Amino acid sequence: MMFIIILIALLTERFFDWQPLRHWRWFQIYLHWFERIFNKWPPFCLFIFEVLPILLVAGFIVHLALSWLYGLPELIVGTVILLYCLGPANWWEEAYRTIPQKNNIEALFIAVNQRIFAVIFWFVLAGPVGAIFYRLVNLISEKTERPESSIATALKKWLDWLPIRVLALFFALAGHFTDVFACIKEYFLSGVNTNDQFLSACGMKALDLNEHALNVQVVSLVDRVFIMVLVLLAIIVLIMG
Repeated sequence: MMFIIILIALLTERFFDWQPLRHWRWFQIYLHWFERIFNKWPPFCLFIFEVLPILLVAGFIVHLALSWLYGLPELIVGTVILLYCLGPANWWEEAYRTIPQKNNIEALFIAVNQRIFAVIFWFVLAGPVGAIFYRLVNLISEKTERPESSIATALKKWLDWLPIRVLALFFALAGHFTDVFACIKEYFLSGVNTNDQFLSACGMKALDLNEHALNVQVVSLVDRVFIMVLVLLAIIVLIMG
């Protein structure tokens, strides 16, 4: 089931831009409401009690969907949640519009982890609730004016640490292995504060640097990575089945 959900979500995200339907304005309203009522709470408590109710509701819905109608409700719920947690903006649409300059391309590599790969990574490890948790942490970390933002930012770095290293290994397999692997050896055990630098460096090493086709190369590399991810997940499912 996990493999089918990820396959449907990736194909949908790759070939359709449904960004207008994937908005989190309700969550921003929820955060403002929560802060207005509980504004004297410590930032850590604010963060916990902002995130926890949503995770409990999502977990309850996922639990209800299990073992009904041969798994059809589970498939639908899981796919909808995963698709909703990707993005929010469509990475491929942005990649084609990005001006092919080094800084912009490095930002694309960082974005592909935060918008897609890390969401799938935590979906695999913790199910739909894991994907929702990752997205909520990201959204709160972006609200720099909020007191709990610093907590979410620190947690986000830790949530990104392992997915980024796994993604870098896929970059090595899908791109220039020797160059990327040398970069991985240099950064692999580095701290969370080097996450973005590590991933962008590995991504650039994986490319055939040609400024006139940089966007196409990045998209092609990422497409190969996700094909490999799907193949690996299919093998794992077959072995475990």
